[in-house]
Order: sequence, then structure tokens, then C-alpha cells
Amino acid sequence: MSNFIKYLFSRKYRRHHKFKNDIKRVYPETNIIPKNVLDVKLLSLGRFSYGSPQVDTLGVTGEKLNIGSFVSIADQVTFILSGGHHLNTLSTFPFKSKLFADQAPEALCKGAISIGDDVWIGYGATLLSGVTVGQGAVIAAKAVVTEDLDPYGIYGGVPAKLIKYRFEKEIREKLLNIDFSMLDMTTLANNMDMLYEELNTDNISRLIEDFCYEK
Repeated sequence: MSNFIKYLFSRKYRRHHKFKNDIKRVYPETNIIPKNVLDVKLLSLGRFSYGSPQVDTLGVTGEKLNIGSFVSIADQVTFILSGGHHLNTLSTFPFKSKLFADQAPEALCKGAISIGDDVWIGYGATLLSGVTVGQGAVIAAKAVVTEDLDPYGIYGGVPAKLIKYRFEKEIREKLLNIDFSMLDMTTLANNMDMLYEELNTDNISRLIEDFCYEK
């Protein structure tokens, strides 16, 4: 029996298959299926977003992953929902849980990770707890996100820093009025050419008026 056939009959496969079905039941229009099984209640997944990220969780209060609509997530992306250590104490080591059989997790969580609409997260990027990524932002491959990222900024590096903005300020401000979660297939199909126009200050208002819902 091949390893693949063995996997299909394994408990791991059955757990992940159930997990995938649970996500599709709660979020039928998403195409995000994390690689690892976790509590679906820790997830909020927008419409048409796709990817198979690793989502690390330790059962700490405050863990949450919010992903907007039309988000693109490349392979090997990791969301770390907790796992921080104390930095202002004698040692960063978790003595209670590692040496004295205290079952309560000592990992720190800085809050939910929130990803806005239309974000593109590149290959192998890592995002830490508590960060908010603004609408339309781009995260370069292998970047490590430790702080909030502005809408429509392009970020890269360790830790991730602003490289440049995708558009000038006037265009960015108008784009923030778009409610991507309201876009439907009919509107998209009827305005496909507009979706691929290069944006500038002359056409941005027309494009938003013609095919987008405003917040």
C-alpha cells in the first residue's frame, strides 16, 4: 500500500477532511483552508480569498485570525497567533510549563491578526499576533510582519518595512471606499476590462462608480 493510500485512511486525513468541511459550512465562499487543524471559531474568512497557510495556535486567550475578501496567500505563509515570551523579566524561559508541569500556556498573545481586503501575502511570509494589514497591502516573500501595515503599501524584509506605496495618496484614499465583500460575480464579469485598467487620477472615480460598492 502506497504512503498516499495510507494517508487517505489515516486519522490525520479524516481530521483535516472534517476541518475543511467545517470551514466550507461556515464560510462557503472562501478558498482558504489552513494546513493544520484548529478551532474554526478562531477564524473569520472573507469571500473568494485563497491559500493554505499554517496557523499556529497555543490556546491562549485573544488568539484570532481575521482575513478579508479577495485576499491572495502564497505557499508557506505562517500566521502565529501567540507564542511570545516575556522580555522584561529575569529570563524569557517558560519555567512553569516546561519545568513544573503547569499545563496553562505561558505564551503571550498581542491580539488578533487582521488582514484587510485585497491583500497579497507573498511566499514564506510570517505574520505575528496583534498585527493589522491594511486593505490592498502587499507583503513580499519571506517578510516577517511585526507591526501594522498601511493600506496599499508594499512591504518587505525582516522585520517588514515600507518599500513604497502602490498608488499616490489621492488614489489610495478613494480605493479605501470600496467594500470588496459586496462584489458579486455578475458585477465582476460585466466589468472585467475595467478591473485590469491601470489606475490613475483620471479614471479612479469612474471605475469605483461603475463596478464597486462603497462602504
